[in-house]
Amino acid sequence: MDPHELMDFEPCQAGITAEALLDILDAVPSGILVLDLLGQPRFANYLGRLLLREGVDPPVDGDLKRLCRPDLFEVVNGVFQDVRRVGFCSPRPFELYGGGGPIEVGLLGSLLRSSGGRPSGVVLIVEDQTARSALREAEAKQQRTSASLHVAAHELRGPLTGVLGYAELLQMMAPENLVERVDKLYREASRIRDMITDMLDADRVADGQTDLDLKEIDLNELLTDLYERTKVSSPDHEVVKQIDPKLSTIKADAGALERVFHNLLNNAVKYSPPGSRIELHAEVTRTSVEVRVVDSGPGIDPEDLAHVFEPFYRPSGSRSSVAGSGIGLALVKTLVESHGGSVKLTSEAGQGSTFRVRLPLRAVQSQRLSIQRARIP
Repeated sequence: MDPHELMDFEPCQAGITAEALLDILDAVPSGILVLDLLGQPRFANYLGRLLLREGVDPPVDGDLKRLCRPDLFEVVNGVFQDVRRVGFCSPRPFELYGGGGPIEVGLLGSLLRSSGGRPSGVVLIVEDQTARSALREAEAKQQRTSASLHVAAHELRGPLTGVLGYAELLQMMAPENLVERVDKLYREASRIRDMITDMLDADRVADGQTDLDLKEIDLNELLTDLYERTKVSSPDHEVVKQIDPKLSTIKADAGALERVFHNLLNNAVKYSPPGSRIELHAEVTRTSVEVRVVDSGPGIDPEDLAHVFEPFYRPSGSRSSVAGSGIGLALVKTLVESHGGSVKLTSEAGQGSTFRVRLPLRAVQSQRLSIQRARIP
């Protein structure tokens, strides 16, 4: 079939020759087979010819059953008849055997119309379904992992709540020589609780199950409260803040932003040595607010900077010796981006780190989280 007739345009208008058009169609990574309304093959690209008997090179007259590969006639004819009847056909899966072995493919079709709008033939498309099958398998595996994670978290939270309760009671009753040990017990149990919460949150975010509860919140008040709590819980550090007095309310999810800045301040405490300085800054621009958390830790090596927001990534160097789940920063990035914002990290080894969170003053258009697949493997 002449490609001019097939595509219904003059090649010179697109600056392309008929021969070049045929080469392009042969290079398309999907099979294309064009049949007239009688089922006679009028055109096929390289992969489309795999549907036909060896040696059949359209255009060719003859019965489809005689020209089609015997093992594929049923599926090809079925799609052809469906398209003739209703105008299209969704992908119908089957295995196509080529030189490299079987390939899982799907055959779909649509009606070809002339410039006047009248049906003139049927276009059949062969699509490789291998990637889609792999994606379906990965999604099924993720669902099984997610279900197991939630069951394990439920089983752990019960006894852990009891441990924390008894630890709080012991903090009030323990003799002086045991206070330090009881405090450590409480901190470690709290760390495990936070790890479980982070894992569940990351899993919900990855599956798009979390909605933002957007309301007018006083960001100045939220940051000040976190600053005060950090000062109380970290008496061995010098915690300072500098918040722009113009900062007031923005439309955001208070719980999500509290998790973001709590994680960043908690990280700053973990990685900064006792007696060092931790800074919390907030500045307002015309369209956004920028919050910075500055620590006095060992910094991050250049090769680790591009990966710190990946789930479960643990940096090399001295930071790797600090306990952590590797989930917190991935969750920070997802929650910030769900507000239409961004988070960036600047750091040099031995010079500390600065996390910059930029949030728009106007609300994001959608209250549904925009996921960047911070997936749990």
